[in-house]
Amino acid sequence: MLAKVVIDSVECSLLMPMTFMNNSGLSVKKLADKTGTVLEDVLVVCDDLSLPFGKMRLRPSGSAGGHNGLKSIIKDLGSNQFARLRMGIDEPKNTDDTVDYVLANFTLEQKKALPGFINHALDCVTCWVTEGAEAAMNKYN
Repeated sequence: MLAKVVIDSVECSLLMPMTFMNNSGLSVKKLADKTGTVLEDVLVVCDDLSLPFGKMRLRPSGSAGGHNGLKSIIKDLGSNQFARLRMGIDEPKNTDDTVDYVLANFTLEQKKALPGFINHALDCVTCWVTEGAEAAMNKYN
């Protein structure tokens, strides 16, 4: 799924791959090739089990950190030199249930906090687009 948006006069493409997460890189690579997007202009927003629910961490580059979607994107782009905004979803109580946990519905408490969490992430993305990674990291990490 692709949407074209303007964020403070900056034209952006928002991509939500409809592949399995392990193949997210296929969609990202196809769009980057089609639009001529350079790696410095790519921001991947993803969930993160190692962060508490509601916490975010923005980085200008880095490893996949065990995230299969990021592994796929790194593989298909041939580089890890793109920004990522990791959004905390907590860890499952039982690590044997990781897949079920990630695919499960949010708790009632999380559902109540979700709009604020999403709006905070949107503010971070807007800052990244308009002011750059360093400014966004200083404000939102």
